[in-house]
Amino acid sequence: MEPLTKRRDRTPLEARILGAGGVIPLVAGVVMAFAAPEPFGFPLVRTTLVYAAMILSFLGGIHWGFASSAFARNAVELNAPRILGLSVLPPLAGWVALLLPNTFAAPLLAACFASVLLLDRATDRLGYAPRWWMRLRIWLTTVVVMLLLLLSFAAISR
Repeated sequence: MEPLTKRRDRTPLEARILGAGGVIPLVAGVVMAFAAPEPFGFPLVRTTLVYAAMILSFLGGIHWGFASSAFARNAVELNAPRILGLSVLPPLAGWVALLLPNTFAAPLLAACFASVLLLDRATDRLGYAPRWWMRLRIWLTTVVVMLLLLLSFAAISR
């Protein structure tokens, strides 16, 4: 049987599958934006950007949960209020991005996803996140940022 510490360090298969599954709508949006711009009058780029903003909001919620858990474990945890405060920034940034035209929203969302890695790193260093968290986040963020930059190119070329 595998030692418990080794299992804790390994990214769970479920997290890898669900993370990859969460990227599929972005891949589909980018592919369709290049293959069939605005099929059936459907605002494809905007819909893909809304999905990206929702995922960004989801990440903020995860960090809210990390900080809340730290509060629950230790009432005098000094870093939890800072992480709690920072956790509301991703949803706000996603909302602001959606107020902008597509050509500005896509690169802003890409920058926001890259910036959330700083929050990921902080929660990892504080021990709030699982040990495997950063490996998963770096992989997913790299893919999402590349897709959003491609989507930005698709929006500009319209």
